[in-house]
Amino acid sequence: VIIDGTAYSMQPVASSGTNYAAGVTYQFTYRFASGNTHTYSFISEDTVSPGYVAKYPVNGTSVTGPSINVPVFLQPTFVPNPGVIGQPVTFTSQLVTNTPLGTAIAIQLVRPDGSGVNDSAQTNPVDGSFQYTFTPTQTGDWKIRLSYGGSTGIYDPLTSEFPFSVSGYKLPQTGLIWDFISIPLIPVTPDPATTFGVTMPNSTTSVAVTVLNLNRWVLDGLGGGRYASLNSDASFPALAGGQGFWVYPTQPVDINPRGKLWDQTQPYTITLGTGWNMIGSVYLNDINWSAVKVIAGAQTLAITDAGAYVRPIAWGFDPISNSYVSVSAPNGVLKSGRGYWVKALAPVQLTMNPPGVRSVSITKDVVVTENSLQVAVRSGNVGETQNFIPLSGMDASRISMMEKPPYMKNYVSVHYIPAKSVQLPANSRAVAANANVTAFEVLTDKANADVVVQFPNAATLGRKNNVTVVDLANGQTKSIGTTAAITFNTGDNKSARQFAVIMQPVTAADRLVITDLRVTGGNGGRGVGAMSFAFNITGQATVKSQIVGSAGSVIRDLDSGKSVTRGINNLNWDGKDAHGVSVPAGSYLLKLTATDDKNNAATQTLQVILVR
Repeated sequence: VIIDGTAYSMQPVASSGTNYAAGVTYQFTYRFASGNTHTYSFISEDTVSPGYVAKYPVNGTSVTGPSINVPVFLQPTFVPNPGVIGQPVTFTSQLVTNTPLGTAIAIQLVRPDGSGVNDSAQTNPVDGSFQYTFTPTQTGDWKIRLSYGGSTGIYDPLTSEFPFSVSGYKLPQTGLIWDFISIPLIPVTPDPATTFGVTMPNSTTSVAVTVLNLNRWVLDGLGGGRYASLNSDASFPALAGGQGFWVYPTQPVDINPRGKLWDQTQPYTITLGTGWNMIGSVYLNDINWSAVKVIAGAQTLAITDAGAYVRPIAWGFDPISNSYVSVSAPNGVLKSGRGYWVKALAPVQLTMNPPGVRSVSITKDVVVTENSLQVAVRSGNVGETQNFIPLSGMDASRISMMEKPPYMKNYVSVHYIPAKSVQLPANSRAVAANANVTAFEVLTDKANADVVVQFPNAATLGRKNNVTVVDLANGQTKSIGTTAAITFNTGDNKSARQFAVIMQPVTAADRLVITDLRVTGGNGGRGVGAMSFAFNITGQATVKSQIVGSAGSVIRDLDSGKSVTRGINNLNWDGKDAHGVSVPAGSYLLKLTATDDKNNAATQTLQVILVR
């Protein structure tokens, strides 16, 4: 028999005997790969008449046989392709039969870890098409298995399998800078190479996971710990969901993590050990820190109420400034793909709630920035800005709460220390006796580097406090209001530098006021050729006096730093400008600006008329 142009040998059916005169039945069993119609022809010869070939059809043509009922699933189309973890994927296919069927199709989704999900879809009776939507929860190579049960005597059962790829969360890394990251997936293998899926940027070309220089903090059970490196430490911790990682890629790469997606509607719990813990979110969207819970024994506490077990501040990391950034209630969030530090004071469990969940009882930020002095430090391109000292001072609990986690490398950082632990110079002790004193030290791993200490918001604090900073290394004392920055060099030993901040409330008696500014010996503020002035001031100060013209420009600096005492003081103007040239008659403004040693300031002006 020749089927669709291909010859196959037929065999006699034993039950039909050997009487060829009466006729013997031959048959060949064949399964078609597809349905629709096919062509057939037959040829036969025997040993009685060599060279004689019998044909059907006799003219050597073919006959078109009946349609064959072989069902087929068309290759599905996937949108999007590849799929993205946590995002809906829709595939469309068609059950092709001679006559379109409206029937049930069994669907099995086989995940990369071998587990599966069983479901079904209904075909369209018009054309046999069907569609199915699902949300992949793992990255990697999936299989879509489609099954049709068949119809007895008409269609055989059919099962077909189609591959499908799901990409995951991509974390681009620029390389050659430290970064603090997390993977928002649950690892399905202990192999870091598979879990992190490192590739060249925007490519599928794999790169060894060692290029990341992965590091994790390993607790010692006593509240301390050490860093472990994947590249050099055999005790590198096992991978698990909700972990944070330090990375220092030696080149630009993409991290394409593989693993299971946690149910984005359910809480996720992490076990914390005593000390600093590196954590990360398992959610694809940001979650609210205020919604985090702490489980301590039989208690479940809000993060802001669990101070006896966990510090209420998480610390993220800014790779640009190489500095830690605090995350606190009520508005702080844990971002997907970012790592965070959490300090536990005892072994507890930390429960993260899904995106959108937040605490409704917290109205005040844990980190007090209002009425606080900001301390910023910088050395080269690294530094810190999120350091605040309340004007009321830092008690022991606030000092401990603002403790920062250990850095990796190339850092400069502010750490608060108990004020009682430092020795103030003698000239500051009397002032400090009736003031709030806060001490801090600047730490760095940079040798022979210049470090700048600044107080960015000093000008916004108003005049309710006199704020003085004391450099405890050399005893120098400077007023915050007149000091833009303090610079020191770390030296060969990278020694910590300690400072004290003295904050003294200003009382009514302390305020500096200029009153009774007037022209003496003149007539209604008028003077002929030259003028003399008098003013009253409430305390000893340095006074700057200026003559200002009608256009607002300074005509003459009478005194740029004259020391005056409390009470009545005098000054003179000879009617000339800064070049010694007599100015024309007209209206001028006398402006006085006074500053005392506590940084209190006062300003007063007087309109005067010069007559020639």
